Amino acid sequence: MQKAIVLLSGGIDSCVALSCALSQKRECLALSFDYGQRHSIELESAKKIASHCGTSHTIIRIDDALFANSSSSLLNSKMSALSSTYVPSRNLLFFAHAACFAEANNASEIYFGANSDDYENYPDCRPEFIEAFERAISNGSEHRVKIVTPLIKLTKEQIGSLGRELNSPLDLTWSCYDPQKKNTPCERCLACLLRSKAL
Repeated sequence: MQKAIVLLSGGIDSCVALSCALSQKRECLALSFDYGQRHSIELESAKKIASHCGTSHTIIRIDDALFANSSSSLLNSKMSALSSTYVPSRNLLFFAHAACFAEANNASEIYFGANSDDYENYPDCRPEFIEAFERAISNGSEHRVKIVTPLIKLTKEQIGSLGRELNSPLDLTWSCYDPQKKNTPCERCLACLLRSKAL
C-alpha cells in the first residue's frame, strides 16, 4: 500500500485532506507541528482526528525562537485575532520536515490542505510555492515525493461538502484563532467565519 504523509493541523482543511488520502487507499502517517502557537487546542483536535481515522500521528516541536519577533496573532498574545494570521515561512518549515519524514518512512506523497481561500493571504499556500518546493525535494534527495493538494481549487463551502461526502470527522476539528473561556469559539475571527461557511 502506498504511504502518504498528511499535514494535520486539526482544522477542517487538513481533516478533509486526510479523508481524501484515505479514500485513495493510502497508508497515512499524520504529521502535526507544535511551533509555539497560542492555542494548543488545535493539536488536541489533530490527535482526536488521527485516532478517529485510525492513522498514526506524530507531533514535531519547532523552536519558537524562530518566530520571536513575529507579527502574527497566532503567536503573539498581545495581538488581536482579527489582525494578521500569517506565520513567516511556516509551510516552508513544515514541508522540509515532512520531506525528511517521508524519506525516513518510505512515503511517496505529502498531502496538504491548501485551498483557494488561502491564496490571497498566505503566499506559502499558493500553487507556485508548492510546485517549487516539490522540485526542491527532487533536487535535494534521491527519494521522490509528490505534494498532493486535493483542495487547492476548492472554497470552504466546497471543502465542507466534500468532507461530508467522505464522512470526515468535521465535529472533531478546531478553527478559532481566539478561543474564549472553556475553549469556546469566538465566532468573529476569520477562521470562525470561514468555518461557518464550510459547515
